[in-house]
Amino acid sequence: DSTLIYSKDLSQIDEKHSKYISDDSHHIAITVEGHDYEMIFNVRVYLKEFLLRVEKICNFYICTLSKEPYAKEIIKIIQNKTGITIPEQNIIAVTEGIDNRNKKKSLSLFSKLENDENKLIIDDSVAVWRESDLNYLLPSKRYCSFNDPDINMYFYQIETKEGLRAQDSPTIISENDVVPVYYESDKTTNYQLKYLANFIERVFKLSMSRNCSIAYAAKTIRKRVFDGLVIDLTYYGEYGNVSLLSELVIYLGGKITRDSPDVTHFIISQSNVKQFRRPKKIEGKLIQFFSVNSKWLFDCYFNLKRMDEGLFEYKVVL
Repeated sequence: DSTLIYSKDLSQIDEKHSKYISDDSHHIAITVEGHDYEMIFNVRVYLKEFLLRVEKICNFYICTLSKEPYAKEIIKIIQNKTGITIPEQNIIAVTEGIDNRNKKKSLSLFSKLENDENKLIIDDSVAVWRESDLNYLLPSKRYCSFNDPDINMYFYQIETKEGLRAQDSPTIISENDVVPVYYESDKTTNYQLKYLANFIERVFKLSMSRNCSIAYAAKTIRKRVFDGLVIDLTYYGEYGNVSLLSELVIYLGGKITRDSPDVTHFIISQSNVKQFRRPKKIEGKLIQFFSVNSKWLFDCYFNLKRMDEGLFEYKVVL
């Protein structure tokens, strides 16, 4: 859910949602632990294309905290829709009768993957994975369908032990109870899965050419995203935790600075736009740089690619 599909209990579908149900929507009726459910769900946009591209270089495994009957029914439909076959032994779900609250996913559940460095994880939630697996994780936007009125597509959120709360600055994982949440809807044309497919193909080529592990190749390419960039967070203030944003910059291979002539980017919060004055010189050196909002940083993170600054640039006072 939210990585490959978006689902709703049919009893929760009202007129706000129903007009977004299409011929591509799927309906299932299942019984889980003695309770009958009717679910409606949509498969994530670009999922078929993504799976067909990476199938040439990857074997697929599914690890979910969903209950087994539900998971198997969903996966069966995904396989029929995409033409991709996922062997049953490559699927891990929660057995009926087992409480799945506060459980963690782990690659150790797949015995032959536990000590293999040639693996990557894609998930919209980092908090559900054990810390030992986080080095293999690629960020995924959280897919949302049916124009769900409970979700504001234009705000970032972070997920904590207390649940979701609005936040201007989601972050990469630094504590087990904080993960990035960034939504992608059916209306998008700039599919994140396309960027992830590009990234995985590059990782595979580098791994083959250098005879190194997939995990090492992924880290190498990820660190190139901000290679040579020097980012100043001085004007990013009250809306976010600057230390966590710094971690995101470093995750992508960039450097953090303050009042340096080598600065390439200023990240500016909306509340600080009026206070920001474009410095012509620092330490006597004429500088040129981008002044962007934090969404540029987050898009670079989720797409594992340096995005066009012009789409996120603030027009600041000279």
